[in-house]
This record gives sequence, C-alpha cells and structure tokens, in this order.
Amino acid sequence: MADLSTTELTRYELIRCVHRGALGDTWRARGDGVDVALKVARDAGASSHLAREGWASALSCDDALPSFHDAGHVLHVSGDATGRAATARGLPYLAVAWREGETLAAPAGTPETLGALARGLATLHGTGLSHGDVKPENAIFGPRGAAWLDLGFAGPADGVEVRAATPRYLARGDRDLGDARARDLLAFGLVMAELVDDTVAAAERPLDVVRARTRSLPAPFDEIVEALTAPTPWSRPDAAWVAARLGAPPSPRSAVRSAYHRVRGAALARTRGPVTDAWAGPLVAAGGGGPPPRRRPPAGVGPHPPPR
Repeated sequence: MADLSTTELTRYELIRCVHRGALGDTWRARGDGVDVALKVARDAGASSHLAREGWASALSCDDALPSFHDAGHVLHVSGDATGRAATARGLPYLAVAWREGETLAAPAGTPETLGALARGLATLHGTGLSHGDVKPENAIFGPRGAAWLDLGFAGPADGVEVRAATPRYLARGDRDLGDARARDLLAFGLVMAELVDDTVAAAERPLDVVRARTRSLPAPFDEIVEALTAPTPWSRPDAAWVAARLGAPPSPRSAVRSAYHRVRGAALARTRGPVTDAWAGPLVAAGGGGPPPRRRPPAGVGPHPPPR
C-alpha cells in the first residue's frame, strides 16, 4: 500500500503503523479527540472485509469487543514525480476505539481475563453473530482488561460454511463441525486450555491433547474446556454459561441490547440481505445494520450447561 502521506485523510492524525496485512494496514491514529485503530484497505476489493468488521463492531455493546467509531473512504492519488498519469481512487477505511495491550500469553490465563472474553463472545453471539477466527492473536490483554480484536471474519452465528478459521483451533477430524457459533466455542475452549496448560500450548494438535487429558487442567477450567470441546457441536454450552462460571456474566443491559439488535437485524435482513459492500455507507449513517436471524437447534437439544 502506498504511503498514507499521499492520501487525503485530514480527519485523523497518524501516529504509527501497528500492522501491515494482506488486506490493508492498521494505524494508531487520533481524531475527534480520541485515539483509534484506523484500518485502511489496500484496495477497494477489501471493502467487504471492512464492512463486515464495521457492521459487527457497530453492534458491540460490551467492553470486551471492538467499539465502532467511524467508517468511510479516503481519496488516494498516485502518479509519477511530475504529476503525470495521476490516478485517484477511494480506499475504504474503518476506525474502532483504540485498545492498549498485548496479545494473549500464558500469564493472561486467569478467570478474570478469560471470563471477560467469554462475556464478549456471549454478547456477540447474542446479536446473532460469530467471531469467525477465535485465537490468541485476535485477543488483547491490557490496562482495561481483555478484549477480542479483528471482527473482519464475523458472520451469521448459524452459518455452516467455514469462511475463515485457523486450522489449529478447528475440529478438523470431527464429522460435524457445527455452525459458526459452535466453532467459536470450540476454538475458545482450546485457547483457554493453551493459556492454562503448557502441554496443550506446545502440542501440534491441541484438540487431541485436550480430549485425552482434560481433567488434568486446573479447576474450573477442566469442566469448562471439556464442555466446550465436546465432539457434538450442539452439546457445547453457550458463552454466557462460561462467563458465569468464571464470574463475569453479561449484564442485563447488554443482554437487552443484544436481543434488540438480533430482532432489528432479522427485519433488515429480510429487506436488504446479508452484509455486502452496500452496507458500508448506511453503516456510517445508521450506526450499524443487523445480522440475519439465528437458527435455533431442535427442541430439547442444546446449547446447555453440562451436568455437574
């Protein structure tokens, strides 16, 4: 991507580039008196990725999830030194609230940290969305606590197609991978096991190790990890149960807001369809669209807490 000094981005003061990825670059920037993580797409083809992330972050109502700040396009002008053959194109950008901290490591494997992440995941699932790529690199631990990052692969919680996932945190040998919500839960169980057990963290296939020796994990993680990594996707407890077991249940206000967004999203999805590039514009004006409705399992089938 070209240097952003040649890009018309007067609303933000760029502080430093913190990540360069295949789809674009992420900067720490300052605008409207606050620090933000400013994600600028490498080209217009990455706009769907940013639209999904902006859509999901606009629905966030928990401190453990990214918080939407701004989205739009910036004008990038390229050409030779004389200005001849100059071309102008619009590059999509997304700004979310800046979070100070480091990606998860073993010292962060505490009930407080993992409880906050479980609460954030419960809130996201409550809106009808899945994270899509749960792994330690997509979570952060800092002065404000733990939080999930990068919702660029967020999608309907009931989606069965694996659009994106890190193989290490996927049950590749299972006959039924379950829907996106179930895959999030299994991945979170593996992340939890890695953070509290060095043997799991060092394993090439952590799921095999976890299913063979779950009870060796310290309480209460043993029970939680065993439930989250169950081979049957519908038998995995929801993230709200995990958060409650770790002393961080979602607040009633968060649950109400999640329910509102889920209902609103169902109505919008009937008239506007799934998230696409077309959502990016209305996202800025309306503060977010809404996810498609979440399918429920058959009556009498999970998700539910395992018996004690």
